[in-house]
Amino acid sequence: MREEELSSVFSFWDKLKKLQKELLCEETKHITVAKGERLGCCSTSYGCFYIRKGGFKALILGDTDTETEIFRSKKDDFCILDHAYVCGQEIPGLAYQAVANADVYAIGKECFNQLIRTNVSFSERVVAGMLSTIPTLIGAIEQRDYYNLDKRIINLLLNESAKQRSNVLLLTHGQIAAKIGSAREAVTRKLHDFSEEEMIQCFRGKIVLINKEKMKKRANS
Repeated sequence: MREEELSSVFSFWDKLKKLQKELLCEETKHITVAKGERLGCCSTSYGCFYIRKGGFKALILGDTDTETEIFRSKKDDFCILDHAYVCGQEIPGLAYQAVANADVYAIGKECFNQLIRTNVSFSERVVAGMLSTIPTLIGAIEQRDYYNLDKRIINLLLNESAKQRSNVLLLTHGQIAAKIGSAREAVTRKLHDFSEEEMIQCFRGKIVLINKEKMKKRANS
């Protein structure tokens, strides 16, 4: 990108050092995103993008081709694509879909991470817009993961039952949580729900499957 173009776009340009300006010029691309097209997050080589024209809606994608809109971004907003440095971890299943033909300036991951670390003006400008969306984003992720959790637990229980050739499984809530990479408290709530629906019975250190057909239907729904 040309320095003249970026200096007219980014309000923090004059507060960048010479090497930072050069890096930003090298690592920034001006791209067009047609209405309906998406910019993914975890798979992209960009760290963030600035909306010069148009707008986007942020979507959380589920395991069953479902998608939930969680917020919208407009002209002059920055959208984070590389959440690993900002939030401490990537956010799988998050995508930005153009709601109208859009022009964006996409900044490469390495440049994005370096400027976030080394330039206060850049980090304040980029992250400021994200602060208002974090509670909504976290809430949507927790809701998505919670409603997918039942299928993950049921599949684990059915697989363990097939391996052990028994409907009586010597498993603690903590062991189940560790196997599927979830929180023990969330697993306990789901197991209580399954017990209320008469699919399983829970005992200390033991789970008994009492309606495997119902469990299979739930897993495949």
